[in-house]
Amino acid sequence: MRNEGQVKYGWTNRLTPPLLLAVVVACVWYALDGRPSSMASTPPVQAKIPTMPVAQTATAHAEATAPPSPTVKKLGSQLEFSVAAVPYKDVQRVEFYVEKQFVGAAYSQPYSVAISENTLVAGTHTITAKIYTTTDTAESSPATFTATPTAPSAAAIDTPNTTDAPVIPTGTSNTSAQAPAAPTDVAASAAADGTSTTLSWTAVAGATHYYVWRDGVQVGTTTGAGYTDTGLAQGHTYDYQVLSVDDASNASTPSTPVAITMPTPPDTSPVNNTGNSSASSSAPANDQDNTDKPGT
Repeated sequence: MRNEGQVKYGWTNRLTPPLLLAVVVACVWYALDGRPSSMASTPPVQAKIPTMPVAQTATAHAEATAPPSPTVKKLGSQLEFSVAAVPYKDVQRVEFYVEKQFVGAAYSQPYSVAISENTLVAGTHTITAKIYTTTDTAESSPATFTATPTAPSAAAIDTPNTTDAPVIPTGTSNTSAQAPAAPTDVAASAAADGTSTTLSWTAVAGATHYYVWRDGVQVGTTTGAGYTDTGLAQGHTYDYQVLSVDDASNASTPSTPVAITMPTPPDTSPVNNTGNSSASSSAPANDQDNTDKPGT
C-alpha cells in the first residue's frame, strides 16, 4: 500500500509535462503573433530630393539680361541711334549696325551715334546694337526705321570721308537759333604707345552731350568736355571734330578740325647676343691662362 508521499509526487509528475508544453506553446505564439506592433519592421522611407527648375531659371535670367533694341530719333537730316539702358556691367563700347554694316560706336552713356539720313537709300532699314563688355558680347534684337533721304544719291554708309576737310552732316536743326555753339579750344594728345588719343575742349553752355568724330565718322558720344579714342594705328594721322548737342537734340556746327599723328614707339624687343656673349666670356679665361704662363 502506497503512503501519502508517494501519492503526492505521483500527481506532480503527471502535471509537469502538460505545464511545460503550455509554457512552450505560449512562448512560440508570443514570438510569432504576439509581438507589439511597434517592433514590426517597416521599409525605410526614401527622402525626396527637390529638383531645381534649371531650364526655367536660365530662361528667366537670359530674358532679364537681354540687350534692349535700339531706338531711332530723327534730327533734321540726321538719324540718332541709341540704347537707352544697357543691363550689363563693365561695358566697353556699343556698336551700331544698319543692315549688318557698321555705322558708329559709343563708349559712354548715353550710348548713341548719329549719321546723315542722306547716306541711306530710301525705304525701311534695320538697326542692331552689339554690346561689348570685359567678358562677353551680346547683340540686340533689330529695330526697324524708315529713311527718307533728301540727297539725289546715297553713299555707302560704312565709307568714311578721308578728304582734307571732313564733311560732317549737321542737319537742319543746326541752323536754328536754339542750337548750342560749336566747341572751341579742341586739343588732342596722343598716348605714348600710339594706340589712343585724348581729346579736350571748352564746355559749351546749354550742351548736354557731345558727338566726337574721327575722319568724318562719329566714333563716340560723351557728356563731359573730354573723350579718349582707342584702337588707333601707330604712325597714322587722324582728324577730329566735336559737335555740341542740347537736351532737345539740337546739334551745333562742327568744331575746327584738329589733326594728330600717332607716335611709333621704338622697338624694345631683346636682341639675341648669345654668340657674342659666349665669345666674350671665353676671353678672360684665355687671359688668365696667359698670366699663369709668363713668356708665352
